[in-house]
Amino acid sequence: MIREKRQAQAKKVPTLSVPNVAVRVLSWFDASLRMILPELGHMTDSSNEKAKRRLGWKPRSVEDSVVDTADSLVKMGIL
Repeated sequence: MIREKRQAQAKKVPTLSVPNVAVRVLSWFDASLRMILPELGHMTDSSNEKAKRRLGWKPRSVEDSVVDTADSLVKMGIL
């Protein structure tokens, strides 16, 4: 999505996927990775149906959210 909408910034977008076993091994050397170990391999199922039904909330599209997040990261100098 970012490559389609923001080609100039997309050069810095990671494209690699690291296997869980590699993350576990790397966590021996990088303490910041240890925080995500409990989440590896777990899929969380959630729904926004209650918010839409009770509050009349209309979520933004995934594409708009991802592109706006990328724009924000660029603006803050992170990307």
